[in-house]
Amino acid sequence: MSSDKLAFRNFFPPLTWAHSYKQDTFIKDLFASLIVVAMLVPQALAYAKVAGMPLQVGLYVSILPPLLYCLFGTSMFLSVGTCAIIAILTKAGASLVAAEGTI
Repeated sequence: MSSDKLAFRNFFPPLTWAHSYKQDTFIKDLFASLIVVAMLVPQALAYAKVAGMPLQVGLYVSILPPLLYCLFGTSMFLSVGTCAIIAILTKAGASLVAAEGTI
């Protein structure tokens, strides 16, 4: 295998395990993702409100990081999502740039 292919596999890890991914694993992963969505979306909306951001920002924050980690992450066992401290720091940082509710 050429070094270019190895470099791309390192950059895009699903290429290393996708060929051995089984249907029963997919069903379990799908069920787990529905549970995560049911818990993460309301939490992210609440943290967006705490941060003084529009609620749709909470949706972006709750969807994009897990999706990107699914594509580019190297561990199957990592929790990726929003947390209260990120919401508070976001509000503090954003308030330096713009007035609350203008983003």
